[in-house]
Amino acid sequence: MHSRNVSSIALKGSDHRRATNVTVRLDSQQKKLNLSILPTTIIGSFPQTVELRRVRREFKANKISEDDYVKAIKEEIKKVVDLQEELDIDVLVHGEPEVSRPFCFGHLQ
Repeated sequence: MHSRNVSSIALKGSDHRRATNVTVRLDSQQKKLNLSILPTTIIGSFPQTVELRRVRREFKANKISEDDYVKAIKEEIKKVVDLQEELDIDVLVHGEPEVSRPFCFGHLQ
């Protein structure tokens, strides 16, 4: 649901509770993922590379096709995943290469 008014009206009390308790979910996650006690991961976007910015700029200017743009994004994702595997990160992320503007915490000043 894309409208906040509609989505909040449609919520039921049971929507705020999980079907299983936390210990059941943790056991299930551990069996499936086999994570360490303190798994490592990355939070947020990876830095935008010069190459990625160039590709995005060319795509917006219709200098490259959508297929070429998607191919470049996928190549960037592969680099990010390879780096995380090399660093032995437990829970991998794709790095959000499609995000053109990182979130700014300027409103907290």
